[in-house]
Amino acid sequence: MKKTNKHHPLKLLAAAGYSLGVICLGIAMVLGVTPASVSFAQSGSGAVWTTTNSCGDPQNINHYAVGAVVYINGANFDPDEVFVWDITRVSGSPPKPTVASGNDAADGTGAFCFAAYTIQSSDVGSTYQASVGDVKSDNFRVDGAEPEATNTPVPTNTAVPPTEPVISCSLPGPTIGQLVNISVGPFIRSDRSEAQAKIGPLAASLPAGTYKITLSSYDNHTTHVGPDQPNERWFLILLDSSGVEVTRSQAIGDLPGANNWLTQVTDSNLVVSRGVVSVVAYHAVYPDSSSPNSVVPVCGSIAAVQVEPTPTNTPVPPTNTPIPPTETPTPTDVPPTNTPDPTDPPESTPTDVPPTNTPLPTDIPETEPPPPTATTVPPTSVPPTDVPPPISTSPAVLIPVTGLDFNFSGGMINGLFNDLGIALLGFGFLMHGAWLRFGKDE
Repeated sequence: MKKTNKHHPLKLLAAAGYSLGVICLGIAMVLGVTPASVSFAQSGSGAVWTTTNSCGDPQNINHYAVGAVVYINGANFDPDEVFVWDITRVSGSPPKPTVASGNDAADGTGAFCFAAYTIQSSDVGSTYQASVGDVKSDNFRVDGAEPEATNTPVPTNTAVPPTEPVISCSLPGPTIGQLVNISVGPFIRSDRSEAQAKIGPLAASLPAGTYKITLSSYDNHTTHVGPDQPNERWFLILLDSSGVEVTRSQAIGDLPGANNWLTQVTDSNLVVSRGVVSVVAYHAVYPDSSSPNSVVPVCGSIAAVQVEPTPTNTPVPPTNTPIPPTETPTPTDVPPTNTPDPTDPPESTPTDVPPTNTPLPTDIPETEPPPPTATTVPPTSVPPTDVPPPISTSPAVLIPVTGLDFNFSGGMINGLFNDLGIALLGFGFLMHGAWLRFGKDE
């Protein structure tokens, strides 16, 4: 009877494969719960509160009046942490709509503050919840009175911050073209990721043609005090159905430090060579980390320019118009006529005057008239000019806001350990089978 070898190499290799495979799978499970390269607000991180009409310290503003602006504040988040937010009605019967939502990010200290929603008259009597990420939220109620702070002493002789205007597009819709509403709150900036430097693509529908581009920007320079931002500028990128850039507009100018709004015509005759199905609002100086240069790209008007067609000149066939000959009168013999000169003095007593021989006039030979000449008018022709195609008369369309566009990469290390663990377990099974087949009875 043969003795079983407990330390056979095949058995040891099988045991090593099993052990290493289990270890790798365990590492993959741990890595599977770590955040992606762009992290959203996680459970237990940071604090969230709401204020009215401006940013501020925790005030727990729980009551709002119609027309007040709800600001969402946050602190103690991860630096540059990206998050999603929304404001949803939580009282009353379904449906319970989300009245505002978007994406934003904390600054380098983990704090943030932004204008999220303006209270409407239809909100009176309802309770809303402002949420950041998965779990952080703050509730507030809308009533007809002025908003009041809960358990917050109001210091005397404190200036009341001015009410920030409602962000809305003031550009008129073009007769032919597109009015693109881009944003009513989320801003773009030049000092972080490309995802935070653009908004879009946003749906559009523009045929080929020539267009006038007008852009509108906003930033709160009245109550928000921060570093100098010399390049709060952006432009529009026009894309075709394949997502390929057709053309782009010029950038709107920088917002002056004393102004909150700027509306400017950036292009008077922008040629669009083919159809456009979407647009992107893009920061003009990205990437520039010297300053946030944050700005809200509110909207843009893309108005078709009416180009008058050039008339085509039709060549005029030449016409030969003969010129009739001019008759030249032939002089005839005119007998001399003695016409008394009225200035002659009166006759005097005749004296003997010798006779004077006056020659008679000779005949003037006839002159033949010149032969008629035909004058030919040369034809004048202008080469025909191509008439541009007619511009589509599609009505203006109001484009909804879709917010920022983020892409997140998968966990490469997680997948590596997961695949390696499965491969090692398979190796262990193979070595175990080989040991049972060839080495168990050695």
